[in-house]
Amino acid sequence: PPQAIARARGICIYSSMRSGIAPLGGSGGAGIVMARLPDGSWSAPSAVSPNNLSVGLLLGVDFFDVVLLLNSDKAVDGFKTHKFTVGAETAVAAGPVGSGTSIESGMDRAPIYSYVRSRGMYAGVEAIGQVFFDRFDENERFYYHPGIKAGDILSGKVRMPPLAASLHRALRDAE
Repeated sequence: PPQAIARARGICIYSSMRSGIAPLGGSGGAGIVMARLPDGSWSAPSAVSPNNLSVGLLLGVDFFDVVLLLNSDKAVDGFKTHKFTVGAETAVAAGPVGSGTSIESGMDRAPIYSYVRSRGMYAGVEAIGQVFFDRFDENERFYYHPGIKAGDILSGKVRMPPLAASLHRALRDAE
């Protein structure tokens, strides 16, 4: 919802594949994270790799797209490091849908809101931990800057590249 995006401190967008045959499963994917800058604009994107290992009764293969709205500076700061564990370090809740007061009153409850679109078949009861790794290699390649840090990108020290202009525009329009 526009109100949730307008109030978000950051956003993580990724695609992933999950598979499992009891008792083990896992997922991996690729995505980007962007942070809200002090002037209200969005930072350049920083590449991330979401991964998890699952244990439980599970079976199937699933492809899914995820949007995480980061509602706190602490959640954004987690993505500025090499490794960030969602769930252990920061709570996640299903994001609100629609418009109205429920979005405004609920924004302070969960540091991260999750929106997921699934395109597969996967069933099970599992215990998981979602870990995001900084894709420093992709950031170095994309920005042509050896040693570039996710923290520098998400703090606004890196200019928005022309290739990311349409994403930046889409975020502004979604607010």
